[in-house]
Amino acid sequence: MNDSNLTAMASLWGGSRGPTLEYMEEAELRKRLTVMWVYLEHERYELTQETGLAVSDGGGRQGVMARLYRNGCISSVPFTLVPWSGRWLVNDIDLSAVGNPARSCPTVPAQPPGGG
Repeated sequence: MNDSNLTAMASLWGGSRGPTLEYMEEAELRKRLTVMWVYLEHERYELTQETGLAVSDGGGRQGVMARLYRNGCISSVPFTLVPWSGRWLVNDIDLSAVGNPARSCPTVPAQPPGGG
């Protein structure tokens, strides 16, 4: 992982104040993004659906499910997006849904779409 990857991630992750790149202290931001990078590393992904996230705070948040394929494992991971300045930022990722990147699949191994 290089600095340009972290910068790109930081420009896509944030909240109502905008991308974290603009307000979070650099050392803290680097730590958080590195953890996310390790957990979210994948061979391929699919956006599977909007989650129908119900939010009553009036913030316009939306939920999206992503299916991540990694080392023969499939994880369905919910992402929460928030609108900011005419685009969407990733506000929250349920990293517990990804599984530990240092362990084998906790469930049935992945099969190709339409297979088996």
